[in-house]
Amino acid sequence: LGQYEEAIASYNEAIRLQPDFAVAYNNRGIAQRNLGQHEEAIASYNEAIRLQPDYAVAYFNRGNAQDNLGQYEEAIASFDCALTWKRDLWQAWTNRGNAAGKVQTRNSPYLPSALAIQNSNLNQRGFEGKLASYEEGLKYCQQDTHPEGWGMLHYCIGNAYYSRSRLDARRRRQDWHAAFTHYNRALETLTETAYPETHLEVLRQLIGVLLGLEETEQAQELQRRGADLLRRLVEDCAGSGKQRQLALKFADFNQLTVDLWVRRGDVVRGLEVAEAGKNACLSWLFWGRSEAVREPDWQQIRQLVRREMPPNSLGKGGFITSTTAAVYWHLSPYALRTFILKPDAPFPTVLGESRFREGSGYMGNLPELEEWSAQWNRQYRRDKGSKLSALAADWRGSLPQQLDRLGEILQIEAILAELEDCQGCDRLLLFPHKDLHRFPLHALFLNCDRFPRTCAIAYLPSAAFGLGLWASSPGEETGEMPSVLSLQNPDSQITDTEGTRKSLEPLPAADMESHIISRRFARVTRLAEKQVTAEAVKSALRQSHAGMHFTGHGYYEFTDPLASALCLSGCDRLTVRDILQLNLSGYRLISLSACETAVSGNPTITSEYVGLSSGFLRSGVSAVLSTLWQVQSDASTLFFLYFYQQLHQEYPTPVAFTAAQHWLKTVTREDLAQWYRQLIAELSQTPHPRDADWACIDYLEACAENLATIEKNPPYADPYHWATFTLYGR
Repeated sequence: LGQYEEAIASYNEAIRLQPDFAVAYNNRGIAQRNLGQHEEAIASYNEAIRLQPDYAVAYFNRGNAQDNLGQYEEAIASFDCALTWKRDLWQAWTNRGNAAGKVQTRNSPYLPSALAIQNSNLNQRGFEGKLASYEEGLKYCQQDTHPEGWGMLHYCIGNAYYSRSRLDARRRRQDWHAAFTHYNRALETLTETAYPETHLEVLRQLIGVLLGLEETEQAQELQRRGADLLRRLVEDCAGSGKQRQLALKFADFNQLTVDLWVRRGDVVRGLEVAEAGKNACLSWLFWGRSEAVREPDWQQIRQLVRREMPPNSLGKGGFITSTTAAVYWHLSPYALRTFILKPDAPFPTVLGESRFREGSGYMGNLPELEEWSAQWNRQYRRDKGSKLSALAADWRGSLPQQLDRLGEILQIEAILAELEDCQGCDRLLLFPHKDLHRFPLHALFLNCDRFPRTCAIAYLPSAAFGLGLWASSPGEETGEMPSVLSLQNPDSQITDTEGTRKSLEPLPAADMESHIISRRFARVTRLAEKQVTAEAVKSALRQSHAGMHFTGHGYYEFTDPLASALCLSGCDRLTVRDILQLNLSGYRLISLSACETAVSGNPTITSEYVGLSSGFLRSGVSAVLSTLWQVQSDASTLFFLYFYQQLHQEYPTPVAFTAAQHWLKTVTREDLAQWYRQLIAELSQTPHPRDADWACIDYLEACAENLATIEKNPPYADPYHWATFTLYGR
């Protein structure tokens, strides 16, 4: 049931009753591994091995935990111990090969194992080391005696060649042919009858190879067969939970259909299939079912960039007619596709489409994106003991260079050239897909000198979301919001792995930020600290407010996105599940001045992203402003104060959002000092200043004095400060 903490408690009780129960230690380790507690898992496996020295599965599990910690040589040693006792444990051969492939040369502190003494090839690492492990495993796992193991080992060999083909163009066709051979051998035993899910996994890879080899018709036939098998598997599942698991696990299988349509030259159908796949995944993630999935066609999608909207402008020099463009990314196991939607174009275009016709097996820089994402994951670490991020110094220090590289991979310059530098556009919609939700794509455009300051940026989960938001309120939402709900600095707590409650640090300046923002609204409902309970928040959200501003902590749950939450008073939470139960169609804006309220971390998004932003949009909110990573308090406060200042001047939300990003990125110390003085004057001229007003004045005066100690000018030009903010919705 995924109740790993409860499982650990049960195993602990079993161990208390029977201290020599090796299986209980091993299974406790599995539960700990599922919680990301790899060191604790290794300790449990070690105890199981101490009690039962020939426990091959415990050695195997220990190797998996060591691999997860990047201890690849230790993992190989553990897999060798498992294989010493059970030579036909094919999973140990495959995982040994995977670990060997992650290091280029043997750097083990251990002497060669008995297996490596018998076959010196097992001392190899890198690509050759992978193959040596898989091929050695085939000696003990024959086709007639171990059909699953034999098929999986050939599947792994195929993957080794396919992975190398994606990185080394010189050997690409040769490796594709080798992968093709081994995938077909794997299918001899991994049949759709005996091992249907594994059969689909092999087909998924084989289709990618066939696309590279220009065998489009054969790839299309395999995709049709696979889609039919997946449909039957989902229909035959007894429970909705397994249906959801299968549908999401193989979502990327259906994503290959987009590649097939683009390869055939039907870009419109490719975009329509991409949109249908997005909404199907969102439906499974939100509701655990796929029925009633909205599938807008191209003419409907096109409405998002052709819609007539009232004029607006980022600047003060007059108003311009609103024109919208869109960039729609799609990731499949084979390629990265970039669809570009222009308001005056009858059809979408695909970036780099002409390169498909050159027979180059163009993958849209997908291998480079995967490598870049892996580096981002390594540098951005999450503290497994809490829900808050621990930012690594090397991640923050290299962030500008990382974003520059991402801009090259996603070909932002080419996108702008296709859009004629967005000249004449005052709105750019971004549609991320899968892992791209984790990254500040808007910053790639704002960092580009060619991108006009008059163009506002917003994100949408899918075209269907955008069409739904416009249908509920066709006009541009401008003018002052009549009322706002302010949730400020709840005294939140977390429970650590030992069951001890710990208080989360209150966000500095949160009270001041909330007070200044609240002053801009005619009617304010404020809940603070202990008042911010789940019951009180849900009750307040049901009242007639136009906006909500939250200052506090939040987090994202990769394993269960609907459990992603805002931290309220004590251990109370407002989860995505809770949000979906509310009708928030009257809300124009939800702003979350919190840590990690969008998405970040190490795991990979394999289907589609659902989190707090999309949860609020699904409940009817027009726009959600959130953050991608733990943001520095003073930068966050400045951003939100300026953003609400722009809203107060009746700019549309995306315009205010983009203006705030430009401002925080470029504001100098001198300009910031003047801005502080203006805000202090505004507070001082209040007819009857309250204690909270004087506290804000004192804080702002201190900030103005501290400007002299800031060496950099502009002080917040680093994208760490401003790129974290994202706006989803209208």
